[in-house]
Amino acid sequence: MSSKGRGRSALQDDAYETPPWAAGRFLERALAERRLPLQGLWLEPFAGTGNLIRTTQLYAPKLTWAAVEKRDACLPALQGLGFEKYSCIGDFFTIRPEASVPVSVIFSNPPYTHAMQAVEHGLRFAPNVIYLLRQGFLDSDKRNEFLRVHVPDVYLLPNRPRFATFPVYRYKCQSCHKRYERPQQSKVIYCDIDGEPCLPSGTGKTSGDSSTYAWMWFRREPRTEGRLVMLDSTPEAERKLSADHWLEEMRRRLRPRARRSHGDQQQVLGG
Repeated sequence: MSSKGRGRSALQDDAYETPPWAAGRFLERALAERRLPLQGLWLEPFAGTGNLIRTTQLYAPKLTWAAVEKRDACLPALQGLGFEKYSCIGDFFTIRPEASVPVSVIFSNPPYTHAMQAVEHGLRFAPNVIYLLRQGFLDSDKRNEFLRVHVPDVYLLPNRPRFATFPVYRYKCQSCHKRYERPQQSKVIYCDIDGEPCLPSGTGKTSGDSSTYAWMWFRREPRTEGRLVMLDSTPEAERKLSADHWLEEMRRRLRPRARRSHGDQQQVLGG
């Protein structure tokens, strides 16, 4: 999830791939606290290509997963993670929970434009909903009534994530100085205001904003108090790794730890 506005255009389908390190910091802390439910089915309702699932599998490889994603192009990647039975293409908000498929945890990075809807709909599926959200999600009159009786535990990321997206090329109109972003490169585009040509002023990827982010853990049962947890900082060099390189590096680091602790981890339902 990334904030809209701030002088930029929204990306298609509000789609932002979560950097694995951001999930890793939360999982390390939550698993160390032994509060994270490791039984039952975990659901990723905005799965993309499965970054969050692949990251979680490093830390808790025995979890059973389900995934929902709107974009057809993502299905092969999700099925390649080994849970074809529970992968589907569709809109999470149109799916209803089934008693025959109980969900223990929802773990995801929901689209900013539907964050509140994602929380409320998620709690219909699972007693534990854990989303990556802007800290500003808590600063809202509209959400206040809900949040006062569903206070989340907040795991604050000290480093701002930069979300992987498709390339976005930036332009600036030489006459009115209005700025544009387009998902493809073009030699000349035209300004909406006066029809004057806009020339490229640089290229790059749109991948983050100035917001502070946190993993927010909501429970279905009413709660009037929550915890604030400061997560560990992530070195800049680690944050700059691509998703695949970060996952490979963490596999290398975690492999000895996994051998030492095989079979020892308790399965504890969250409070």
